[in-house]
Amino acid sequence: MAGVVFTSSPGVATVAPFGGASPVLSPAPTGAALPIRQGPILIDISASISTNNAAFALKRQNRRFDTDCLIAPDVTPSNDPDILAAGGAHLPAGGIDHGQKGFGWGLMGEILSQGLSGHGRIDGATGMLNAVTIQIWNPEAFAGTEYFLSNTTTIAELCRAATPANPARPPRLPGEAALKRLHRAQQGGLELTPDLVAALEKVANRCGTTLPWDVKDRAQ
Repeated sequence: MAGVVFTSSPGVATVAPFGGASPVLSPAPTGAALPIRQGPILIDISASISTNNAAFALKRQNRRFDTDCLIAPDVTPSNDPDILAAGGAHLPAGGIDHGQKGFGWGLMGEILSQGLSGHGRIDGATGMLNAVTIQIWNPEAFAGTEYFLSNTTTIAELCRAATPANPARPPRLPGEAALKRLHRAQQGGLELTPDLVAALEKVANRCGTTLPWDVKDRAQ
């Protein structure tokens, strides 16, 4: 099977429309699972250049984005995650120059996920409760499973064989790195960042308990 997921948060507004500087949309991530012979291609991408979670993580670490993927209320591009709390917004994928692409993608995700699920901005939604719509295709009902797998595998192999812009980082398929991390986690447990462990310790303290030592040992 091949599947696509459209999601959005109608209670969240952190992404500016193309040509705008105020937050209107959510990052509206789209996901897809596309089978090839060697395993799935797993796509998980947002309609904005960055995401709310990435901004939260950088804020906890007192760091900034590497690029100006945000826009301040005074319409100045910025890399400071604090801009979001001051009324700024994420830029749509494509940024100042080509953000109409991310804007169109975000509109598609918001309209399909909210309009089909019955949970949308028109309801005055608040918080991070997501709207979701899922499409599943059975290749056998179309050109056939064998043709589908042969074609998707050929496309994947052509991408992997492309001349690398950086020989140290050749092309890889979406989801390959995530699957490797999953396999490592299944074998040896999750790797946690120090700032995440610190956040977990605060929760543990509020609950009157402590983190297991092996959790602290897994901080990377």
